[in-house]
Amino acid sequence: MNYAELGRRIRFARVEAMLSQDAVAQHLELPRSAVSLIESGKRKVDSLELERFSRLVGKSILFFLMKSLEQ
Repeated sequence: MNYAELGRRIRFARVEAMLSQDAVAQHLELPRSAVSLIESGKRKVDSLELERFSRLVGKSILFFLMKSLEQ
């Protein structure tokens, strides 16, 4: 999976959870600009950030990492 696809999934989960980029940034202790870069695929997400984000939005880490959402 590439960073752009991971970013799309992160954005989808954030919007579905009705969270702003600011709220996610505060939870992850990151600048809001970092969340924007992650969602656009221009910044890597480390494993701790992804774990904390997945808990925040109530989704499994596998949701973000599976090759296809249908799997």
